[in-house]
Amino acid sequence: MSSKRILLYISKIYRTYFSPYNYVAKNYEIPFLNRKREKSPFHQTANKVIYCFWTGNNPMSENRTHGIECIKNNSDIPVILITPNNLHKYVLEEYPLHHAYEYLSNVHKSDYLRCYFMHHFGGGYSDVKPHYKSWSSSFDNLNKDSTKFCIGYPEKRPEDIGYIANFFSSKEVDKINKDMRNYYFTLIGNGSYIFKPNTDFTKLWITELHRRLDLVYEDLKQNPGNIMGDNEGYPLKWTSILGEIFHPLCLIFKDEILLDPSLRPYLKNYR
Repeated sequence: MSSKRILLYISKIYRTYFSPYNYVAKNYEIPFLNRKREKSPFHQTANKVIYCFWTGNNPMSENRTHGIECIKNNSDIPVILITPNNLHKYVLEEYPLHHAYEYLSNVHKSDYLRCYFMHHFGGGYSDVKPHYKSWSSSFDNLNKDSTKFCIGYPEKRPEDIGYIANFFSSKEVDKINKDMRNYYFTLIGNGSYIFKPNTDFTKLWITELHRRLDLVYEDLKQNPGNIMGDNEGYPLKWTSILGEIFHPLCLIFKDEILLDPSLRPYLKNYR
């Protein structure tokens, strides 16, 4: 084990047992994190379905096709692949997609849809990556616990966190970014998880997501995204509408999120 990994492990043990994270709303200057709230039971349950998204008309690679088949064959849960051909069946008339959606890159469309689906429908979400374990017990563990609204796999490294780098000043984000770095192991990854619907977490998530899309809407119309969002002029950075919202919320809601390493997707050769 490298010295860096040893130091991370020691830091993790120290913060887990001697200096655990405690959310204090006034510590943060960012509006979507600076919310006083009271914990309440989560009586709703997560629907036993896993949603995956393929948001463009580009064909799936062999590896991506293998990923979908792995989820279907191993999860023990019905899997629904959402594509441009069937998305309209799931868009609620009273809650249409944000008007910026059509201009997003394919990657950011997937970022948007996982928020929309977890908020309005709940259930499971997975990237189009292989899974080799059942999700059944993960659904059961979440649904029997009225103190939790979500279950996901823990992040392994502080480098994998969505630190806030856009839409706010560096002064505003210093505290939350420092806290996320220190407590990275309490945060869940974005590759797969299960949510109960219509929670305070998902309400804050989708509200902040829409606020950011409002701010860049005109620029998006002028420079819509390609598949990856790496075309010149595209105004959104890679993590700006998912990780930079999702991970800060995971930290302040950490006591209401279950950790389950079995939900981690296979992260090699998936493209």
